[in-house]
Amino acid sequence: MIQGLLLDLDGTLINQNDEISFSVKNLVKKFAQKIPVSIISGRESREVKKFANELSLQYLQFSDNGARVIDNKNGKTIISVNIEEDLVKKLFTRILQEKLKFIATTNDKTFYTLIDIDSFDISTIVICLDGFKEAQSFSAEYSRELGLRVNVSSDSNREKYYVNFNHSHVSKGVAVNNFCRFYSLNKSKVMAIGDSYNDLDMLKESGIGVAMENAPIELKNVARYVVKDVNSDGVEEALLKFSH
Repeated sequence: MIQGLLLDLDGTLINQNDEISFSVKNLVKKFAQKIPVSIISGRESREVKKFANELSLQYLQFSDNGARVIDNKNGKTIISVNIEEDLVKKLFTRILQEKLKFIATTNDKTFYTLIDIDSFDISTIVICLDGFKEAQSFSAEYSRELGLRVNVSSDSNREKYYVNFNHSHVSKGVAVNNFCRFYSLNKSKVMAIGDSYNDLDMLKESGIGVAMENAPIELKNVARYVVKDVNSDGVEEALLKFSH
């Protein structure tokens, strides 16, 4: 039996309709009665709390690629690592110049237009692009220029790609270490399941890394197991391997 479970959201726990299947939901709830179960997602805290509540998870949850840590017993953010204000302003300048689509998140607010932004306490900025090569190029350029943590994720259909910007000390891998430290867990006994590039560090840092069938080859190469995709309940398949 594993000691802890970490789950990505999009393309892993939830499908393209933002739904968790009945069988996966019931099995995750059963595991959560015995061991700590946390979501680690690039989504904002409001979304992470919504799905954590749907699964009746009372443990720490991680939004914004780990930049925000939420105590789901009371829904409050207990750790927040924001991007430095000068770097936020530089990114917004580029976004304005290049007329890019973006998402920016603070604690419980999400911004889609620059005119709406009322705070520079930003934990995540996400640039929305159509092609993987464009996203990779964008990621490499901005990583060098700004010194931020930059990674690429995608929707479950691999039709849209997202370049995620966080503070340099933020990653899903760091979130794994925080999770293990808080619950005094042996990393070798912790399972993490993901499907996209921003899950790479999470799988590397976990003792039992699991990649979904639709994951890129880079993720499968570091995974201990590869399971079926989200539409075929891959999370259920992974958990049943360790249900005894």
